[in-house]
Amino acid sequence: MDSQLSNKGEIVLNNITWERFKKIKASFDDVPSVGLTYATGILEIKSQVNRAHELIKTNMRLLLEIYMREKGIRFHRSGRVAMELEGDVYGEPDESYAIVSDKAVPDITIDFLNNDGNFNKLNVYKKKQVPEAWFWKINRIRIFQLTGEDYQEAGESLLFPNLNVNILRRYIQYPDHSKAMQRFQMTI
Repeated sequence: MDSQLSNKGEIVLNNITWERFKKIKASFDDVPSVGLTYATGILEIKSQVNRAHELIKTNMRLLLEIYMREKGIRFHRSGRVAMELEGDVYGEPDESYAIVSDKAVPDITIDFLNNDGNFNKLNVYKKKQVPEAWFWKINRIRIFQLTGEDYQEAGESLLFPNLNVNILRRYIQYPDHSKAMQRFQMTI
């Protein structure tokens, strides 16, 4: 078993069998501040408790929900829904939404990666056929859309037409949730 420890509280373990992953996961079942992602023998263990992470996550959620309400987009917040294919992949997005109707697999997942974070969760989302996956990393939003068998990076969302991602990015970083929501809403 190979492992790496990042300077941001993330551990990456290689050559982990599904059975071993399930045992490790069971030991973290009562620890909500730890996130696990497993795909292709790679296990990532990441601390979820970080003030900056929570600020950005909350602002993203609030701003997207304002946008969807303003544009009349019906949505169902799924949050950190576990996505698993037994014996193959497991992961939980930081946020997720089903558009139009509630469904088992969300239409969009959103993850907030630290500077060392990678895109291993795309392997999970691909297996679960999530149409769109967003990643926030180093003050940037990256959007991936499932086209055929793989994800392609895109400049804009298919699910949120006319959403200016650069404006969204600006308000995600506001330390005051109320001001962020108020100013973002004026731009829609």
